[in-house]
Amino acid sequence: MKIIDTVQQFLDSMDTRTFYLYSAIYLATLTVLSVGIVYYHYSAMAFWRKKIVNINEAREKTRDILEQSLRVSQERAAVDAMMAEDPNFKIGGYFDHVVQQLHLTDKKDTEETAQIDREDGYRETELTARFVDMNMKLIAELLQEIEKTKRIHMKRLDIQKSKKSGNTLDMELVIATLLPKTAS
Repeated sequence: MKIIDTVQQFLDSMDTRTFYLYSAIYLATLTVLSVGIVYYHYSAMAFWRKKIVNINEAREKTRDILEQSLRVSQERAAVDAMMAEDPNFKIGGYFDHVVQQLHLTDKKDTEETAQIDREDGYRETELTARFVDMNMKLIAELLQEIEKTKRIHMKRLDIQKSKKSGNTLDMELVIATLLPKTAS
């Protein structure tokens, strides 16, 4: 009670002008403090909100990387299992068999095989074959037969109008397969 009496005596002893001046200073101080607290609150909220967004983006990227890694591991396991099924697979022998089966031996112009060592522990064997005087039916049958074998993947297919005959097509086909690096 003594504090309240002291404050009341102090206020009673002031003249009106001084009272209004002290009241204005008090209200201005309260207003500045309130505005400062509100500004600090909203700036802190914006800072933490931005941090949360950045963390969520990093988490999404991490999840995508982990999912991609899992998918790559599964694909590698599938490739390894496919290679284990037929360890003596030769792309040249397979391709010659397909060409003979479809009676395209007379249409085959050239055939080349190349091997490329990859960084992922595999050796890729590419076969480049050129065919002349083909029609779309023969091309479609050849591509359909090649697609049946999961071990082979298509790398490139170039089809051009034949220079010899206007009604036929020339085709260059590049297919490939993977082998373990230790295999020859």
